[in-house]
This record gives sequence, C-alpha cells and structure tokens, in this order.
Amino acid sequence: MILTKNEQVQKPVSLEIEAYHAECKKHNVKHQITAMQIPLNRFDEYIDDTILKRGLEYFRKGKVHEPEETGPGEYEAIVEGTEDYTVRLVVANEVVTEHDF
Repeated sequence: MILTKNEQVQKPVSLEIEAYHAECKKHNVKHQITAMQIPLNRFDEYIDDTILKRGLEYFRKGKVHEPEETGPGEYEAIVEGTEDYTVRLVVANEVVTEHDF
C-alpha cells in the first residue's frame, strides 16, 4: 500500500502497517515511511492500541535508550526489544511526518 502525502493513516491501516513491520523484521529489512501525517495531540487515534501499549511498556521498563534530537525536529532512540533497533521520527508543526526503524 502506498499513501499519498495528503492522506492520513487511519487506525485500521495500522494493522496493515504492523503486518508490514513484522514481514520486514522477518527478512531483516529496514524501512522508512514518509507519507504519514500524524498530529501529536491525536497520536493515539492513529496507532493500534497493542502497539501503543507495547511502546509505553518498553518506555516504562527503561527499554528506550539514548533518545536524542539529531537535527531540527528529528529524533532518534534505540529500543530494546527481542533485538535492539533504532527508531527515528521527524516532527514538523506538531505533526509526525516521517518515521523509520
């Protein structure tokens, strides 16, 4: 599935994204999604509840390491999951416009 720059991800789509992430991980493929437009104040409306809960649990258990701002509006952290991986977000005008992991 390809999203245009103006499309916003709806919650059901996040299940497709989760399946895509799992397939990428299975084949050791790093990927980047740049078409997302997720307002920070409505983030929970766009991301699947399971993913949100897992992310919060990782954060609370101290599994998110070395968070830093790598450039204007660009953030990166190492996450300790089954295997360590890096998450990168780009935020502009209170909107997540890009992420990769």
